[in-house]
Amino acid sequence: MRDELLNTTDAPILLHGDLHHDNILAHDNNWKVIDPKGVIGELSYEVGCFIRNPLDDLPSHSDSLKIITNRINAFSKNLNLDPDRIAKWCFVQAVLATVWSLEDNITPTSFKHLTDIFDELVFK
Repeated sequence: MRDELLNTTDAPILLHGDLHHDNILAHDNNWKVIDPKGVIGELSYEVGCFIRNPLDDLPSHSDSLKIITNRINAFSKNLNLDPDRIAKWCFVQAVLATVWSLEDNITPTSFKHLTDIFDELVFK
C-alpha cells in the first residue's frame, strides 16, 4: 500500500512531518506550529499524525472510529483531499509506528488498536 501511495503521488511538497495537537500552539491571536521534521510527500500524508492523536486517549475512546472518520472527512472537505488516500496513509503510518514500538521494546497497544481502526476504514 505504501508503494502504491508513493507511486501515485502527484506533486510532493515540503511537509511538517509531525503535525499534531502538541505541536500546534496558541501564540497571541495566531497559531504556531513547532518541532517540524521536514518530510517530502503529499498533503494527505501530513494530516495522518493529527488524525491519530492524542495517542494516549484516542485509541481507547469508545467512539474512536467515529472520531477518526469525522477527522478524515473534515480534512478531506476543507483541504480538497481524497478521503481514501488519507485513510490509507493513516494505516501505513499506524503500521510503521507499531513496528517502531516493537523495535524499541514498547508494547504497541495504542498503535495496534489504531491499525485495526484504519484497517476497518481502508479494507471495508
